[in-house]
Amino acid sequence: MVRFAPTHTGAWDAYEASAVRKFSRSLTAMAIVTGVVWRLCRALFLGTGPTSSPLFFGSVIALGVLVFFGMATLHLGNFPLKRWLWRVPLFALVEGVAEVAMSAVLIAFGREPYGSAVAVWADLASIAATVLSTHILVLSLYGGILAVVVQGIRRSVRAAGDVVIDDPKDDQ
Repeated sequence: MVRFAPTHTGAWDAYEASAVRKFSRSLTAMAIVTGVVWRLCRALFLGTGPTSSPLFFGSVIALGVLVFFGMATLHLGNFPLKRWLWRVPLFALVEGVAEVAMSAVLIAFGREPYGSAVAVWADLASIAATVLSTHILVLSLYGGILAVVVQGIRRSVRAAGDVVIDDPKDDQ
C-alpha cells in the first residue's frame, strides 16, 4: 500500500516572508504602485514647481527614473533570469495601464499637465500610446542590460571560487 503521509512527524521551521518581500514578489502590486506614484509625482511636480528651472526639472526626472527602475529591479530580484523574459514586458504593461488610469483620474479633476496646458479627455489616447510604448521599450532595454550585468557578476563570483546561492525551487 502506498503511504500518502509520513510515518514520523516532526517539528518544522516555517519561513514567513516579510511584508516587503511578499509585496515585491507581486508583479501587479509593484507595477500598479509604480504607475500611480510615477504619474502623481509627475503631475505634482510639473503642475506646481518651477518648470523653467533646469535643476528642478532634472531632479524631477532623476527621481522618477529612480522610482521606475528601482521598483522594477526590486521586483525582478526575486526571480531567476529566465523568468525575466516575460516579467519585464508584463511589468511595463501593467505599470503603463496603471499610469494611464491615474492620468484619467487626474484629467477628471483637471490636474493632468500636458505640455504647457492641462490635458483633456481627447488627449488620453495619445498619452496612453506614448506611455505604453516608451515604458515597454525602455524597461525591456533596462531589463536586458540588468540581466547581462547580473549574469556577469555571477560568472565572476563563480570564477573566483566563491559560492553563489541559487534556490533550486526557482528553476521549476
